[in-house]
Amino acid sequence: MLRRSIALVTEQSRMGMLTVWLVTAALAGMFVPAVGWPRYLAWAVPVAAGFALRQFWFERLMRDPERASRLQLTLITSASAFTGWLVMLCLPVFGPDLQEQQVVFLSGLMVAWVAAAVSVLGVQPRVYGVY
Repeated sequence: MLRRSIALVTEQSRMGMLTVWLVTAALAGMFVPAVGWPRYLAWAVPVAAGFALRQFWFERLMRDPERASRLQLTLITSASAFTGWLVMLCLPVFGPDLQEQQVVFLSGLMVAWVAAAVSVLGVQPRVYGVY
């Protein structure tokens, strides 16, 4: 069951990485005109790098199924939660500089992001609760 949970989180994380890269790039169209490239990149680069690094780490863990442990599952889901929060930081970071309609759109997008993220973190109840 433990190996299956790690595999599930890793597989969903792979899709999450692709999704976050696309969403982060698409949001540039809204953020850059409001705050400029340097501020946008100060958020987008850590987000993209965080998702890439976590995926690299997750894939390495999957190559050695004998090392599967409850601690690894906790670490994987914690890394997922942390990188998910990096995405959501865009709301307080950019929200004050956006138009009201953009903030509403961004808020809805972030609620959807949280809903997707908690479905992944549900395999580890303690991390799920903190998230």
